[in-house]
Amino acid sequence: MSKYIFEEEIIEKDPSKITYLYDSGFILTRKGVGVMQKIRSLRIDLRKFELSSENRRILRKNESLNLEILKLPLKDNYDWRIHAMGYRFYKEKFGDNVMSANRIKSIVKEEDSSFNSILKFSNKDNILGYTICFILDGIIHYAYPFYDTSYISKSLGIGMMTKSIEYFKNKGFNFFYLGSVYSKESVYKLQFKGCEWFDKDNLSGSFWNEDLNILKKMLS
Repeated sequence: MSKYIFEEEIIEKDPSKITYLYDSGFILTRKGVGVMQKIRSLRIDLRKFELSSENRRILRKNESLNLEILKLPLKDNYDWRIHAMGYRFYKEKFGDNVMSANRIKSIVKEEDSSFNSILKFSNKDNILGYTICFILDGIIHYAYPFYDTSYISKSLGIGMMTKSIEYFKNKGFNFFYLGSVYSKESVYKLQFKGCEWFDKDNLSGSFWNEDLNILKKMLS
């Protein structure tokens, strides 16, 4: 996975403060309930988002992809294929010790997680992928996506992301958070109109920067 750096870590369990903290550069993590880290965060202002020709091309390639939102934690209706798919995905794409099957199962099934939703992606009767998310007050943090790696050549990963962005835009959400951007592996996230990144400098302090050219140079 891309290099991950955080500046500050806090614990916040009051839901009424979470949206403000996301706007201040923090995101929830898988380290425990309410554990948030301040990072170089990337988000899409969905009020400015419009599909580009490339976005439309990706959606056409995934036109039969269905999206369903499931509330976490899943208990009696938990499906073991969730952690099996997730473990295989992270192992094949990023190597061992990145995301264990037990950790995925814990986030999705148990109470000791900050994440409250999982997006389920399917095609007819076939489950193709999932994304663990945090959803609250007009924002979504699209945190941990994984999918059937046999579909990797069919743009399924970016298809899931694009489908989700369009879906939450149409639902009237304000911001779609995409995690951190610290290396060239993150450049693919910058293809969406309305992208902005949490910047910090000595003169201006911290702010959301819409200049993606600066960010691309930093990531190259």
